[in-house]
Amino acid sequence: MAIIGKIRNQSWLLLVIIGLGILLFILDPSALQTLFGGQQVPAVGNIGGKEVNAQELEQRSQYWADMLATGYSRQISAEQSRNIAWQDMVKQEVLMKEIDAVGFRFSDEEFDEIRFGDGAISEFTDNFKGEDGVFDPERVKFSYSNIYKNNKPVWEAEYRRLKENRLTEKYNTLLKKSLFSNSLEAKDSYEAKNSSVSFNYVMKGFSEIADSTITVSDSEMNAYFSAHKNDVKFKQKAGRDMELLSFPVEPTAEDMANIEGDISQLKEGFKNSEKDSMYVIQNSDTRQYTLNSYTKADLDSSMAASIFNGALGDVVGPIKDAGTYKLYKIHGTDAKDEATVRHILITSNETNDAVKKAKADSIMTAIKKGASFEAMVEKFTEDPESKATGGKYEWFPKGQMVAEFEDFAFKQPKGKLGVVKTSYGYHIMENMDRRSEPMRQVLELVKTIEPSTATYDAVYEQANAYLIDHNDPDELRAAAKEAGMTLKEAKNVAPGVASVAGMPEAQELVRWAYATDREVGDISDPKEAGDNFIIAILTGSKEDGVPTLANIEEQVKTEVLKEKKAKMIKDQLGSYASVNEAATKLSKTASTADALTLNNPSIPGGGREPIVLGNALARNVGEVLSPIVGQSGVYVIEVTAKTPANAEGMDLEAEKIALQNPLRNSQGQAANALNEAKGVKNDMARYY
Repeated sequence: MAIIGKIRNQSWLLLVIIGLGILLFILDPSALQTLFGGQQVPAVGNIGGKEVNAQELEQRSQYWADMLATGYSRQISAEQSRNIAWQDMVKQEVLMKEIDAVGFRFSDEEFDEIRFGDGAISEFTDNFKGEDGVFDPERVKFSYSNIYKNNKPVWEAEYRRLKENRLTEKYNTLLKKSLFSNSLEAKDSYEAKNSSVSFNYVMKGFSEIADSTITVSDSEMNAYFSAHKNDVKFKQKAGRDMELLSFPVEPTAEDMANIEGDISQLKEGFKNSEKDSMYVIQNSDTRQYTLNSYTKADLDSSMAASIFNGALGDVVGPIKDAGTYKLYKIHGTDAKDEATVRHILITSNETNDAVKKAKADSIMTAIKKGASFEAMVEKFTEDPESKATGGKYEWFPKGQMVAEFEDFAFKQPKGKLGVVKTSYGYHIMENMDRRSEPMRQVLELVKTIEPSTATYDAVYEQANAYLIDHNDPDELRAAAKEAGMTLKEAKNVAPGVASVAGMPEAQELVRWAYATDREVGDISDPKEAGDNFIIAILTGSKEDGVPTLANIEEQVKTEVLKEKKAKMIKDQLGSYASVNEAATKLSKTASTADALTLNNPSIPGGGREPIVLGNALARNVGEVLSPIVGQSGVYVIEVTAKTPANAEGMDLEAEKIALQNPLRNSQGQAANALNEAKGVKNDMARYY
């Protein structure tokens, strides 16, 4: 959309955008080796079985940075350009190839149609209008003709953009239309959800057998892991566990003295400045010129006294506030006008406006004749927000309400009654009170209180010396404990995150943890993270996909215990002819579950047990089932009644929609599924 605006308004600009969208910045391979510490240029990902190396990514990143800066007047960071480049490479190799395989095409005629034909899309119809405000196809033709003649690369870039958008739209439409449910599926779904079953049962819970009474061997753990490691519930995402020893960097007394000296000089310059906006932009750490208005109530008492007793041009401060020093230059006076009104809203639209106005007028007449305003609010208002307060809106400032409402509140005298029309409808309004509170306009200049470079260097040297003296994990932990320092745990740190254990700007630490040669037990050199230097011990590591046994040891042990407990309970049951007999063997009393459905599979005393319920629904009345291993224990059940769904109450179309909506809402997951199927793997976080 941004480039369309430039095409429309500044066609001349295209004459100087040479090569936009085509010419790639070719990086010297030796420069890449310098970027990666002299190592061989690494592979930063894999798309469709093909490695993507850093040189290719940097070339594409530079292309996007240049294109957005020149064509869209948008400056982006190196990290943003890399992410955009990666996403585009994935799109070309995965989605666009899939679309081509499906058979979708984009013709030159279609290119013309979406720009200036009867099917022109909104980005053209909205941006290429004639003097009469109506879409003018000739303006599109003229602009694109100029692009083609004077800057072919830009024309080709626009063609590619529109083509890919159109093909993607076709592909998504195909997906949406292919996700549907037929009448038979809808009927089956309705019957499954609304058929109920009742049964007698006895259950012995796994929690009734203490874990301490069961021995789990390594061979049992390994056997379960081998059989189940590919289960969806065990699929893992890459993560790193670390222990972090922090060395905070805080301003020293010398730093504070220097900062206070600097702010004193700035105060004098601020007071004498004749161009306040430029002075603030040049000297404030915010680099922003902000003019704020404050009442006395907005400020603490001492600051309020200084600002409200000072003269125009005076500079108040420095004021210490949340890690900054602030200077306030008194710029002018203002007022905070507030009003209290009450109203009765009668909503209206084009079809009933006259009727609703007549109703509002009749209510107004009744109030003027003595009817209670509060009673009229209770009976007629359609504004639920103010109904509970008798129609009142108390002490609202200018700019909060719609224009017509606000004009009446602030321009009509106190006690005035009237009917006011707004976009909501008709308001029967009464002005109840109004006040004006003095304000002072001030310019703010902000300086951050931060450590000096010398202080950062000193803390780094302190951390580095500590590491040299304690370069073994256990030794480091012991020394930290003796010194009263705490190692903070960071669990399951994902690749590419910017914050670790609440510390910002920790990308360097994360890159260290994900280095290809990193091993559990490694200790980092001091890494900067926000206002800290961090020494990290890598305590855990896992990659995407199938886990190691060590990473899911506790979960595997839980499942093995569950299996062994289930066998113990089954052995205790042996053979039985009824639920009551099974209950006797378990030293329990049989219970009853009535009219359970798939929508409500909770068994009294057992919780949600869909496997148990599924077994019950599939059996005949009178059947006593073999032991069923559920979520919380082992069940024996006897089906006592089954009630089929009442087909007469079925809304077939509603059931179809209920089945289709989750499918169509999952349409956005198609790209993720394609990427996974093609083995797309992004390893940029290991290197950048």
